[in-house]
Amino acid sequence: MILITKSTEIKKLCNQLSHEKFICIDTEFIREKYYFAKLCLLQLGDSKGNGWAIDTLKKGIDLSPIYSLFSNPEILKVFHAPRQDLEIIYKLTKKIPYPIFDTQIAGMASGFGDSVSYEKLVNILLDTTIDKSTRYSDWSIRPLKKEQINYALKDVTYLSKIYLLLNDQINKKNRSIWIKEEVEKFYNTNLYENDPYEAWKKIKTKKQNIKVLKILREICAMREKIAIKMNMQKSMVL
Repeated sequence: MILITKSTEIKKLCNQLSHEKFICIDTEFIREKYYFAKLCLLQLGDSKGNGWAIDTLKKGIDLSPIYSLFSNPEILKVFHAPRQDLEIIYKLTKKIPYPIFDTQIAGMASGFGDSVSYEKLVNILLDTTIDKSTRYSDWSIRPLKKEQINYALKDVTYLSKIYLLLNDQINKKNRSIWIKEEVEKFYNTNLYENDPYEAWKKIKTKKQNIKVLKILREICAMREKIAIKMNMQKSMVL
């Protein structure tokens, strides 16, 4: 169990990982109470199957070396289904890690089905199962349990092995260009921006009257703005 809680440890780890050809990344967060997901734990893995968990809620901890690592174009960043992870990172840094590899897209290209789960890839490719009993625990509560940290670390230690296996299959099938094209969508920062004046489109209504729709648009936008400002779920804004 490797849990990092000090800025000096982060700097040392990032110096070590800066020599890797690829690193694996995952996050644990809570979204239920907030408009923007709250990052509680950040996991990093190297190409050899080692993993580290960083306590992002530790007071005064400096995550800037990690963000610099994410921006290093010489290091491939491996995720599984990274949409939510990237949104969190973008909200914190206003940057998208580059370059990216998504094992879910790679799994699809390798014939494992659409939106294949991480657990399924671990089971098929590594003949291993993941204990998901702590998956939906409250990651903001401290201290973290040993079971939680072990679960979180497996999201990056297994990921390195899965990446190597999938990358090998993709190269053999000459599908690397297709993978690259699919991953390009994650660099579109509009995916992670919230326009309050688009919120009304999520409301189901049979009213087609322009005046009614304009009022609905303004009410929804106001609600969205308050939720963003207070960083709370919009369902809590009446």
